[in-house]
Amino acid sequence: MKKFFVFLLLANISAALYFNVGPGDKPTAQPSLLHPEKIVLLPDKVACLKWGKLLDPVLQPARTVIAELPFGQSHLTEVPEGKVAVYWVHIPALKTPQEIARQIDVLKKLKVPHLLIQENGEGPWHNTIALAILRDKPAADALVKQLRDQGLAHVKHSAHIFQQFVFVIRGPSAQLARQLQSIVQRFPGTGLEMTECDRI
Repeated sequence: MKKFFVFLLLANISAALYFNVGPGDKPTAQPSLLHPEKIVLLPDKVACLKWGKLLDPVLQPARTVIAELPFGQSHLTEVPEGKVAVYWVHIPALKTPQEIARQIDVLKKLKVPHLLIQENGEGPWHNTIALAILRDKPAADALVKQLRDQGLAHVKHSAHIFQQFVFVIRGPSAQLARQLQSIVQRFPGTGLEMTECDRI
């Protein structure tokens, strides 16, 4: 048994010496997988479009229209920017779809744009027609007076605190930028800015 153990030990040592590379041997060169001349460093910054000052009441309609745009290689991020105090100029809640349709017809005849018809179930703002969202009371007072002078007797404004958001579009194409400029005009009080952002 002792002889057999010694034999196994010597066999293992011989195998280890046979398969290991000797001190004078050189390892086989591996083919290079990297081509330094083909490496392109990307810039830290990329062109960005920021569609900002989007408040809670108009956020969902804005999401809907922006989702239909051809983004291609562009990257869209929605970023909350804190809460702001605003004055919401509106026509108080109407009771039926027919009343809403008649009021929209009146607005069209007077060439008064509306932001949206608020739909939030049975809440107090359900079926309210939003006309504008302004940042200061004097501007809201002036708009209400102007609209009443035009014949919209029930227009009023109310103070609210809304969450504000911005859409950040990294690497927009020229076509996408043109389409966004057209869309932003349908959302008064919001703004589009071309700037630079960190690459993701």
